[in-house]
Amino acid sequence: MLLTLILAVTASHAETARPADSVADSVGVNTHFGDTTSPYYLHSDLAISLMQQLAVRHYRDGITYLGAYAPFPAQSFALFNQLGKDGIHGDYIVNCTATVAQNAAILGTLNNVEAIEYPNEYDVTRIGQPRCGTARRR
Repeated sequence: MLLTLILAVTASHAETARPADSVADSVGVNTHFGDTTSPYYLHSDLAISLMQQLAVRHYRDGITYLGAYAPFPAQSFALFNQLGKDGIHGDYIVNCTATVAQNAAILGTLNNVEAIEYPNEYDVTRIGQPRCGTARRR
């Protein structure tokens, strides 16, 4: 009797199956290609290959790691552009202490910018880098 009840409730709430491709644009992966100690950076060929095999269409990464971009690894930008050539779009976390012009200039070097966002982890800062909440308006 209990099994019949469970089956009846389950049947009344059945979902219509949809092709996986119809929801693929609603998911992505968070990467760390800009962190030279991360597996994404150290094994970038493998990471990109796996993203391609999984048919990943979107990823999120930061271009905020070490201040106003000069120390940011140039190889990371090459990796971002490689992902763009493969049709994988980026959501980039930009540097909140940089000017709009600085952010625009660096984003202009990338071929796959889909979205940008400011850092959302207020408690995470690097030594010597001002907190985003204390950055002055420019």
